Amino acid sequence: MNKKSVLYGALSVLMVIGLLVGFTLSVNGRSDMDERLREELFKARTENFEASLKEYLNEEDFVNCGVMITYVTDHKSGERTYNVSLHHRRFEKLSQTGKMLLIADIKSMAFSEEGCSFEVTLN
Repeated sequence: MNKKSVLYGALSVLMVIGLLVGFTLSVNGRSDMDERLREELFKARTENFEASLKEYLNEEDFVNCGVMITYVTDHKSGERTYNVSLHHRRFEKLSQTGKMLLIADIKSMAFSEEGCSFEVTLN
């Protein structure tokens, strides 16, 4: 074999490996960017939901109601469970039916996204 053909062959193999590594890094970077965009979307939706919820609670005479929204993600399925915890003294005075109606109203206000569920707790 000629020295030049061996050199060209080795150089070709290195170029192909470089292209494969570059492509792999590009795909991984793209999926990370997609995940960041998805997280930003959920953050914006959660903030909008919280603002709407506070406005609704003020209209229902639960002024200065404490609102805390957290979520848990199932890493296998990707499903999110949002926990909405509300704190107000007047919740103690509500009947069980009143509490159930309030919880149903709050759940109906939540954004709908496939793989998301909402649990509401009144304290």
